[in-house]
Amino acid sequence: MKKSMVYVLAACIIAVLILPVASFAAATVTFTPPTIFNVNVDRNGNVSGNNLTAQVVYEYKLVGLPLQCGGGTVWLCAPDTGSPNDSTCSKIDVVDRCNYNVMLPREIISASEAKGYCPRYTTNKSVMVYAPTHMPNLPFGQQNYEKIGKNFQVNIACPINFTSKSHLDDVFQGGIYNFQLQTSGGFLPVTYSIASGKLPGGLSLSPSGLISGTVNPNTTTGDYNFAVKATDSFPKPNEATNSFLIAVTLNPLKQVHDIGKPPIPAPHPPIIGPDYCAKYFPGAVTSLNVNQTITVPVKVTNCSKHSWTSEDTGFQDMLLNITLSYHWYQGSACPVWDGERTKLTQTVMPGGTANLQAKVKAPDKPGTYTLKWDMLGPTTWWSFQGVNTSDQIVVVK
Repeated sequence: MKKSMVYVLAACIIAVLILPVASFAAATVTFTPPTIFNVNVDRNGNVSGNNLTAQVVYEYKLVGLPLQCGGGTVWLCAPDTGSPNDSTCSKIDVVDRCNYNVMLPREIISASEAKGYCPRYTTNKSVMVYAPTHMPNLPFGQQNYEKIGKNFQVNIACPINFTSKSHLDDVFQGGIYNFQLQTSGGFLPVTYSIASGKLPGGLSLSPSGLISGTVNPNTTTGDYNFAVKATDSFPKPNEATNSFLIAVTLNPLKQVHDIGKPPIPAPHPPIIGPDYCAKYFPGAVTSLNVNQTITVPVKVTNCSKHSWTSEDTGFQDMLLNITLSYHWYQGSACPVWDGERTKLTQTVMPGGTANLQAKVKAPDKPGTYTLKWDMLGPTTWWSFQGVNTSDQIVVVK
């Protein structure tokens, strides 16, 4: 009986001695925001949304045994360099390492770094909390820490700016129109809407910024001024508004058929150079029979800064709906304006050449004609834009 009581007493003493070593409490950390940062850079260079807060709670309780935990320092480091330091960390000193509840602020990304990511960017940032524990300090006075790390997604948006030209492509009455507005900055997706003014009749603006449609044949000619607002998808949206102009001109085909003369050029200065530029190298055509249809090999070199495609959709800065066609002239008269159209067989990059087999139909009356090769698309004949035609004298029998 006495031996058993001795064993029980000894077990209790051993338990009391080892319990402080075997028992501990883990630190809990609550981050605000919990996962994603939406950092905004405004037009004045002010940065918002980059503030991180960590609530660190540590509680150690052992009933009946007083502990002398002493003080310590809680650190929030962003970015983490592997150990606490004053240059990349926020800190708070605590009196009792056994029990504390503190809030630490820290920027997840500096203002200068956020500006460097403009116009828009998404990155990942990691942080580390160093929470002092009740355990004895390490040798040489080093603090014993518990480490709690977390990764965050950081979305950075900067002011929206329109990059599209203010005077958009002109269009004639009844013409098909496609123009994609472009912006930089903001956070995708960006949506577009009409802020004031109106588009020519038959055209509309999609939320993605595409102005498209077929202009009503009876739409009044002249300048159509309107403003477009671009809004990004940030929680606190960025916005920008810009004014644009589309000029509606007379239908060139109607002019030709009505008065038998070449179309009147658009009233605005033509866009010459990198936007519309082509060089034609047609095969020989010297004589045809009335209404005869033949195939002519034509090489067309792209000397513009844009890629060409016959499709109605493509990448940014690509000219869409591009075809090769021709006109038949007799002196200053133009009996056939809109000849057969030949689609491109593939995308033609700047500096590239399209090798086409173009169908040509002769006029319905004999005589000496000038065959003028011309490109068409997206909404205009390229000869209207200052691009020289390639001319061949053809005798029709």
